[in-house]
Amino acid sequence: MSNLKKEDIFKKLSKKERIYTIDSVVKSRSEVTIFQKGTQKKTTLKAYDHAPRENKIFLSNLYGKANQFLNAILNFESRNVHYFAKGKLIKVDNENLEFVYTDEFYKCEQRKNFRISADDLKSFSIKIDGTIYNGHDLSVGGAALSVEGISSFPNKIGDKLENVTVNFNKISIQVPNSMVIHRTEIYKENSEMNLFKIGIKFLDLNESEEGLIFRELNQSLFETLG
Repeated sequence: MSNLKKEDIFKKLSKKERIYTIDSVVKSRSEVTIFQKGTQKKTTLKAYDHAPRENKIFLSNLYGKANQFLNAILNFESRNVHYFAKGKLIKVDNENLEFVYTDEFYKCEQRKNFRISADDLKSFSIKIDGTIYNGHDLSVGGAALSVEGISSFPNKIGDKLENVTVNFNKISIQVPNSMVIHRTEIYKENSEMNLFKIGIKFLDLNESEEGLIFRELNQSLFETLG
């Protein structure tokens, strides 16, 4: 599991900050994403009103049927900052829903300088030139995979990789250019195999792909840290 603590990554909003932020999202009719905690179910909705005394955000359905999530996490971006909140999504009718949030409302304090362990992701693998490896950890700027025996991974430090696909949480990211930056032996108690961690740096991810990785990692971390 990750050694990070929630306060290392997320800052809890005051009531005044929370109301101001939500009102800004409502005013701009921004989209928000809501995840069912503990699953890979999610839905995208548009915020159109806010009742701060009731801790409710009123949402309209954008893409077909939307379900109730009684143990949910809300995520949205405002002014290049990502926000997360706990609560429940309640269906009013086929077109309207309410997100009832708790005081657990946070903004992300960091961007790229943290890694999330494979243990904290629902699924994680790395495909390189047709070979699938177990993922070890992941960040916006790179990833690490684990292999049994160093000969299982033919590339050396400094080698450029052009055919890499990172798969995690049912998301697939094509990485056009990356580079091997380290090969480190991992000690694992009661293991008869020599395990190695291979570090890979992403070189040419566009902003959209970086944003997707960042959002998914933060959602996974927010859920893991409770």
